[in-house]
Parts: sequence; structure tokens; C-alpha cells
Amino acid sequence: TGGVIAQHLAPPPIATTLYELTAAGRELEEVVVSLGQWGLKYGEPPNDHDQGRPHWLPFVLSLKLRDGVGENPAIICLESPGDRFLLQIAGQRMVILHDALEPDVTLNGAKDLLYNFLSGQITEDQAAAGGMTIQGDASVLASLDSSLAGGTPADPRRHE
Repeated sequence: TGGVIAQHLAPPPIATTLYELTAAGRELEEVVVSLGQWGLKYGEPPNDHDQGRPHWLPFVLSLKLRDGVGENPAIICLESPGDRFLLQIAGQRMVILHDALEPDVTLNGAKDLLYNFLSGQITEDQAAAGGMTIQGDASVLASLDSSLAGGTPADPRRHE
């Protein structure tokens, strides 16, 4: 890890390996976030022919956590053809879960559609028109970042 990343075992209920930046790694955080923002603006989104990687969509979502989401953990499930990622978010911290926990909200759709929605390039209505579905407590999405979905966060009244 070159002194940039520290590895820790998390206690239950997470019970997984956590990785976090060391002091030296935190010095690089601004650069990494800037590269991520640049990638959102100029990079191509993944498509359904690409093999899903757990860090693609969560990293996009992490760029929307710059102001934090409160201290109550929320579990978000991202589903696309052949892939399912569970993310626990509390404050500015996000953990990829590997256990089959019940998510607070699930986003389901093609990878490029989820990418475009999570990166704020399309609105929730545009994502829904493209086939994305939201199940569960959509207010979790509204609490993430006001820039999610082009400044129009999900309306929790429109979902089951």
C-alpha cells in the first residue's frame, strides 16, 4: 500500500475488511477527487458489455458525499444486469458491503444509466424514462447531495 492506504477488519454487523487513507493518503485526496470530477465530466460511462467493478458506481456516488449525509447509516443497493452492490453510507464514509442486508433504497438499471444519474448528468425523470427504477426510501437519495440528478434530488413522495 506504500503507506497511502491502511487496512482494518470491521466488527459485526459489517464484518469485512475496510480500507482507509493514511495521513499520507489524505494528502492525495484532493488530487484523486479532482481526477474523479474530471472523469465525470469527460470520461465515458460504463456500458452493459463492460464487466462491473465494485469501485465504479460507488466512487461516482462518493463524489456526491463531499458534505456528508448525517450520522444515521443508510444502505443503498445498486443493481444492473449481472451486478449488485450494497453500500453503507454514514456521514462522509461509505463502505461496500458483501452481506445480503436489506437496503433502504435500491436503484436498478443499466450501468450507463445509473452512472449518468449518480453523476448528476441526468435527472431522476430522465433516468426513469430510460428504465431506471427506485424502490424503497427515496428520501435517502435526496439527503445525499443537492447536485444529485442535476440539482433535482429524488422526491420521496413519488415512490413506494
